[in-house]
Amino acid sequence: MEAKMIYFVVVHKDPDSSFGVTIPDIPGCFTIGDTLEEAINNIQEAVECHLHDAQVAPEPTSDIKKLMSDPLYEGGIWLDVEIDMSFISEKDVSDIPISAKIHADRMIRQASEAVVGC
Repeated sequence: MEAKMIYFVVVHKDPDSSFGVTIPDIPGCFTIGDTLEEAINNIQEAVECHLHDAQVAPEPTSDIKKLMSDPLYEGGIWLDVEIDMSFISEKDVSDIPISAKIHADRMIRQASEAVVGC
């Protein structure tokens, strides 16, 4: 697997709200930021949080028109971003007891949800 992959993301900004970024090819993965730059900088962390148990990275869609036709993303601004997926192939947790994995997973998930909304 290639470590860095290009994904399309959609940015939404309503008056009096933060910038929201959704990664359509990673269902349920999103992040926010007070500025556009902050929201974009939070993408990597959001993806790592969302895919922390993944064995393979989701394939990015190459057809932006297909994504743009989804009414869910209407009015958004589309960007393509490079996401480092090497964290998926770097995992070697085979020798960690399952109870420790479950406990660590819960702690990481709770902390990450509070930070990036995964």
